[in-house]
Amino acid sequence: MRVLLTGASGFIGRHVVAELLGAGHLVATVHRGPALAGVEHTRADVLSKEAQAAARGAEAIVHLAGQGNVQDSFRRPADYNLLNAVGTLNILEGARDAGTHVVLASTQRVYAPSSTPLREDAPLRPTDPYGTSKHVAEHWCEMYAAQLGTPTTIVRLFSVYGMGQVGQESSGVVSIFLGRARRGEPLQVHARQRRDLTEVGDVARGIRMVVEQPPAGSRAPAARVYNLATGVGTDVDELARLVVRIARSTSVVVPPIRDAPEGDRVADISRARIELGYRPEISVEAGLRRLVEQRNG
Repeated sequence: MRVLLTGASGFIGRHVVAELLGAGHLVATVHRGPALAGVEHTRADVLSKEAQAAARGAEAIVHLAGQGNVQDSFRRPADYNLLNAVGTLNILEGARDAGTHVVLASTQRVYAPSSTPLREDAPLRPTDPYGTSKHVAEHWCEMYAAQLGTPTTIVRLFSVYGMGQVGQESSGVVSIFLGRARRGEPLQVHARQRRDLTEVGDVARGIRMVVEQPPAGSRAPAARVYNLATGVGTDVDELARLVVRIARSTSVVVPPIRDAPEGDRVADISRARIELGYRPEISVEAGLRRLVEQRNG
């Protein structure tokens, strides 16, 4: 299958490219940087006419391009909505005429705060501009599927970590903790919360499974939605202590003094298990050990 990836040069994108190539797919990319090895490349902004034209030539599109720093989104809400939401609209318009299957990488942050595992039909109420921009992008996927016959699938990603991730303020907690542990700095846990920590290899495999199992028929009546995560919650305080132990760090863990106002962020992945056959394979401890070994290698 010929698969186009936007945002392929990013953290998750590089892993998805490798996963798709390893499965024998033809991969093309759209992003502003230079080409990755082994793929056809269009050097263009996701908002451009060139990106829209590239979308017309694919059998499936994995749309990963976007900005994901939650705190930064409060400072630059217009920029985040332009890239994350309008960029999605541009790709959908390119896919429309050919009826190309579009897979949108969305986020756990579209959900309303909750203390229970989040199903795909749980209430949606984002609490930051980043989550809102993805919520708008999801609405446009639903519109193109239901009203224009463009097959779309939304994958909601939770706390993804792995090789190549760079922590940004409060985004990328595993990378942030590992960096501080390596420097022997205190690991401050700001609030009590459980996160669904998902190794990027599991996410890349789940996205490949979505690509390989498009919506039934050439024109699906509604957007599909899947949580791609582990379904297992890890206390952030526990994560900090695990990082210190595995990294053999002298860092002190500063425990939280309050609950997170947004509640826990743990997925229910039953739908992906049943409909896609998706099974996460990498536990948090195994993922952390792999990451520490790779960074030490």
